[in-house]
Amino acid sequence: MKTIRRTLGYFKPHIGLFILSILSLTTLTLLGLMRPKLTRILIDDIVIGGEVNLLPWVVAGILAIAILRGFFRFAQGLLSEKVAMRSIADIRRDIFNHLLALPYSYYDKARTGELMSRVSSDVHSLKHLLGNGLIEFYDAILTLTVVLIILIRINWQLTLLSLVTMPILFLVTVKFSYTIRPSYTRIREQMAVLTTTVQENITGIRVVKAFNKQTHEISKFDKENLENKERRIFTANIRALFIPIMQFLAGMSALAVIWFGGRQVILGKLTIGQLVEFYAYIWSLIWPIRRMGFLVNFFERSVAAATRIFEIMDVSPEIVSSQDAIVLDDLGGSIVFDDVSFSYDEGDVLSHINFEVKAGQTVGIIGETGSGKSSLVSLLCRFYDVNDGKVMIDNHDVRDLDITSLRSKIGIVQQDIFLFSASIRENIAFGNGEASDEDIVRAAKIAQAHDFIMEMEEGYESMVGERGIGLSGGQKQRIALARAIVRNPKILILDDATSSVDMETEYAIQRDLNQVLQHRTTLIIAHRISSIKDADTIYVFRHGRIIEQGTHQELVEQGGYYNNIFQDQFRERDLLANYVEVKGVE
Repeated sequence: MKTIRRTLGYFKPHIGLFILSILSLTTLTLLGLMRPKLTRILIDDIVIGGEVNLLPWVVAGILAIAILRGFFRFAQGLLSEKVAMRSIADIRRDIFNHLLALPYSYYDKARTGELMSRVSSDVHSLKHLLGNGLIEFYDAILTLTVVLIILIRINWQLTLLSLVTMPILFLVTVKFSYTIRPSYTRIREQMAVLTTTVQENITGIRVVKAFNKQTHEISKFDKENLENKERRIFTANIRALFIPIMQFLAGMSALAVIWFGGRQVILGKLTIGQLVEFYAYIWSLIWPIRRMGFLVNFFERSVAAATRIFEIMDVSPEIVSSQDAIVLDDLGGSIVFDDVSFSYDEGDVLSHINFEVKAGQTVGIIGETGSGKSSLVSLLCRFYDVNDGKVMIDNHDVRDLDITSLRSKIGIVQQDIFLFSASIRENIAFGNGEASDEDIVRAAKIAQAHDFIMEMEEGYESMVGERGIGLSGGQKQRIALARAIVRNPKILILDDATSSVDMETEYAIQRDLNQVLQHRTTLIIAHRISSIKDADTIYVFRHGRIIEQGTHQELVEQGGYYNNIFQDQFRERDLLANYVEVKGVE
């Protein structure tokens, strides 16, 4: 019931239209219930009683009812659809906004396909509840109430007899409700798994084909598809069992009317017109009772869908701005990591990290994979919060800063490059919605992206495929770099930003970046020493700790871990150069 009340809360902004829809439906229903009375007048007063002068009035009444019902049916259908679609749009907006507000930690475990299933198919199911479901439920209650009053006025004994099977019908309907609800929940859960399987295979189609795993993935899909089919068949069996029973019990009422009502006519206690009227009304009574089974079915599907939607919306964003958060109008750019420790689940990713970056400095960070380098970025941008210690910008703990203003001052190129299915211009401008064409081109030139963009058929208007498909890794990195540069941030973070570009392009990027890095705090995270050798200070990470720090020259002279990396990369470069030279001679 809580879920239904919460769902109905989305009607509040549209209550005016909803009331008009209810009024239209009420008029529509009451007009329809007038027809059996006209039928009784036609039989008793005109055909049997001979009052021919009433015939034009009855015909006019039937015609007027038909015209008015047509108008009110149109109005009710239009109004209820508007209410439903606007309410669903509000739900979609809220769930989308909430998804964007959830922290990185939520997406570490969430599956994209399941989220898509909840946002699409579950919301679509909820539309039926907010549209036809509630309207039909109200119509059923209204019809039951009015018809019962009319039937009792016609013949209360016949009414009581026709209602004998109703308590049994009600109990069967309740049993159907409790049986069908968990079945629909299981269908929704399985549909999410199936959607996830499809989504992962479409997204990872190149990996599937590269490793020739089509047969394996088809087998996995068939397994989930079969499970989905079995759950739906099980649910269909429940419906196939209960609904005919409910219809049979409802039909027994009509049989009682024919048997007992016929005797009443023969005994002269009921006119033929009244019997026909009563029989018409009893079917008007049976219809909503029969529909109750379908409506319960309907509601259970919608409640199962709503429950899954609200499960997401009830996940509290762990990282939010406090009410008295500091809004950064300007930023100097100094950064301090004060005894910072951090872990995702178990085991520290970072342990007792201490370092300081002065405003305008460039700092290089290097270390083996998994040493915690990228986690620094997540903590600085407050994608996650520290377990211990403090991360400070301009002497403010980042947890005390307004998140929006904090991130607006930071430009970042992450390891996992994501480009939107949009034009190259739009992807670069994503970093700054107010960027001019000149700003976009300038950023692309600094990122060494302008030349290859202009070689494309439509230049900056060229469309990028999903997740950057159609571009090389180096091209994607350069567009992402341009996106960060066009933001004109006070703090620039380059997380392996040039790992996919060749040495010559990397050198050109570094050369042109120098004009951008002036008076700007920069963190460069890299595996290549060539990317960080000119940094003011270099920090070497290993197993979540800083093991060495200094300038490039100082670290080489120390002969430690950094020097080993340097010698290995220098040796690899020489071996490659010799190999190219030998192949060239041959």
